[in-house]
Amino acid sequence: MNSRPQSVTQTPLPRYPAGIACVAIVGKQNNPLLVHAMSGHDVDLKFHFLSHVACDYVDEKLRSPTPPSDAYFGLLATIDGLNIYGYMTNTRIKFFIMLPTSVFTKDSELKSAFEVVHAAYIDLLTNPFYDPDSLQMVHSPRLIQRLQSLSAPPAAQAQ
Repeated sequence: MNSRPQSVTQTPLPRYPAGIACVAIVGKQNNPLLVHAMSGHDVDLKFHFLSHVACDYVDEKLRSPTPPSDAYFGLLATIDGLNIYGYMTNTRIKFFIMLPTSVFTKDSELKSAFEVVHAAYIDLLTNPFYDPDSLQMVHSPRLIQRLQSLSAPPAAQAQ
C-alpha cells in the first residue's frame, strides 16, 4: 500500500471584482429589465441613466467597421466616478456592471462576473412564467439573490 499523501488538485474559485455598485440587464429594445444596486448603493435614476448611456456605447461599438468578436465589450465608459463594463448575449440582451473608478479589476474577474449574470439570466428564462419578450422590469428574488453573490466577500464566494 502506498503511504504517500495524495495531493488534491483544487480548481481556483472565480474571483469577482470587489465593490460592484450596480448590475443592469437591458433587453433587445434597450429597455431596462433589471437595474440592481449592490449593498451600500441606492438605486436611483443615476443607474437607470447610466444603463441607457451604456446602450449607446454598445450600439456605437456594433456599428464600428470592426465590431467586437467577443460577447465581452470591456470598459465602455467612465461617467460620474463609475466605470461601466458591458457584455452582450447572442440574443442581444445586454449586461452592464458598474464599478467605482477607485476599484482596480482584471478582465478575467469581470468575465467571471458576467458569466454569473448570464447564467442567472438563463435561469430566469427557464421560468415558465417569465415572458422574455415583455418590456416590463423583472421582479425575481432568485435572480437578485444570484446577483448578490457577486458582492459577497471572497471567503463567502468559496461556498
